[in-house]
Amino acid sequence: MSKIKPDDALERWMYRKDGMDFGPFTSKEIQGLIEKREIWADTELYAQRKRQWFKVDTVPRFVEYLTEAMRKEAEARRLAEMAEDNATVERQSKRSHQLPFIIGGILAVAGGIAAFFLIKPPPPVLASYPSHYYRDISFETLLPVLELKAEAIQIQAEEEEAPKAVTKKRRGGTGRNNQVAAKLEAPELDLSYDAAAASGGRTLTHEDLGRIQQAVTPGLVHCFRSEVNRTPGFEGGVVRIHVINKGTVVVSGVQTTPSASSDLVSCIKSRTSGIKVPPFAGASQIMKIPIFIQGS
Repeated sequence: MSKIKPDDALERWMYRKDGMDFGPFTSKEIQGLIEKREIWADTELYAQRKRQWFKVDTVPRFVEYLTEAMRKEAEARRLAEMAEDNATVERQSKRSHQLPFIIGGILAVAGGIAAFFLIKPPPPVLASYPSHYYRDISFETLLPVLELKAEAIQIQAEEEEAPKAVTKKRRGGTGRNNQVAAKLEAPELDLSYDAAAASGGRTLTHEDLGRIQQAVTPGLVHCFRSEVNRTPGFEGGVVRIHVINKGTVVVSGVQTTPSASSDLVSCIKSRTSGIKVPPFAGASQIMKIPIFIQGS
């Protein structure tokens, strides 16, 4: 295996999987993901320094790790096939040794059944039965079956009592007890804004999304690190970014485990404010940026 070059240590990579972007990762971490088969030859990688998307099998520094992972996978598959073949041979060998005993048992049972019927005495002749044998048999009178009519069951719906709103008072101060649900409302759409005319027909590109992610990621990492210090057991989560066709960027949701504190929500808002992209035509877009804490 070739080592990561010094220039590669400065490169940061993102990868796309199931419609979501993960990262950033170093070249060494991408190598580990290839070996674990988290990403494969057709996975898309985004080089932040070059600001371009590549397939894994088109990046020379990762081709060697991909080839080695494929070799290990083929070797494991070959060993599994050999183990299955050995197990099949053993099962066939056991059946070949047990076959004579099974045939012998079947023949013994068949011989016993044949002997039983041969030795059994014949049934008595019906002519010797008394003539009144069937005459003394009596049957009880069967009652007619009455027709049953099913009646429809009527169910009357009851009005449900409207749920009462529960309001929790928020205590002052910051810290571990200052935990609130991070539910942010999506920004309202301005129907009077003509996105096609203002943008000249320009569409939102991967480069725009990459610039947004590159701009907000350092601030989000800072906010999540501060939340770890305030809340033990904080595992991180997903931040939803609303990219409006006017070119503005707004946080529309924060989903973490446990629930994000008000300090985390305020930090995320302040770190993502003021970020813009050129106006674009079409509907607004939602970006999901996952940030999870290792070792939590």
